[in-house]
Parts: sequence; C-alpha cells; structure tokens
Amino acid sequence: MKFYSHKEKELKDHLANVRDIISENIKTINFEGISSEELQELLNYSAIFHDLGKYTEYFQNYLLKNIDTKDLRHHAQFSAITAYNYLKNNDILNDKLQFLLLYFIENHHRKLNNVYKNFLNYDSKEKIFIKQKEKFIKSLDFIN
Repeated sequence: MKFYSHKEKELKDHLANVRDIISENIKTINFEGISSEELQELLNYSAIFHDLGKYTEYFQNYLLKNIDTKDLRHHAQFSAITAYNYLKNNDILNDKLQFLLLYFIENHHRKLNNVYKNFLNYDSKEKIFIKQKEKFIKSLDFIN
C-alpha cells in the first residue's frame, strides 16, 4: 500500500526530500547553546518524524478520499508525541533537544514563536492521540 504526504507525492519521497533539504542547508542554521553536531542530529530526527502522523488511516482518507475526521486527520501532534517518546525511551538526545524536537514537529505548520501557548492544549488532545495511534498501528503492516 502506498502512503501519501500530498495528493500526488508519496510520503517516503517527501520525507527523503525534507532530509535532503536539511542536509543542504544545515550550515546556515544556528541555535545558541546547541552545537552543530547536536543541531544536525535534532534536524535529522525532525525530518524523519515530522509527518509520521500522515501514515494514519485518518490522514490518508482525508487526503485521498476527502473524508474529514476533523482533529483525527491532523498529523503534527501525533508525529511530535511519537518522536518525543521514541527519543525519550531510547535515551537519544538530551532533555532540551527532545523538547525542541517535540515543539518543532508539533508546530511545523505554524510560526515557531510561542512555546508556552502551543503546549497548553496537550492534555485535551490525549484522546485524539490514542485514536490516531490505533489507526497508525494498523498501517504498520503496509509500511515498507
């Protein structure tokens, strides 16, 4: 089964393109207090995980069949929480970088300027995340 990031673009190709763009532009990005090696690793994980939620049935149905399940089709929160948990559970990156990854991915379609405001709603989104997780797990059988 093929999964799409956009109507005519396969998700695996999109993720590879994002990774390539980051690799080409990494030298132009600078964050105070983060080494270039840490930044490279952070952005690589961001590229890999940022659209993971598009592998859910909810997102694919929305994109390809115009079936709008409202909050369940949104992919950024699922992608962010999954990435954060993966890094945390596998002791990858430090706490600050794990938090930044969560923030970057959750907000990759928004302005990245108000961390506190964007995190206020996380508790209310738990039920949505659980439903998305169920549909994502069913999709795992189809991912190459």
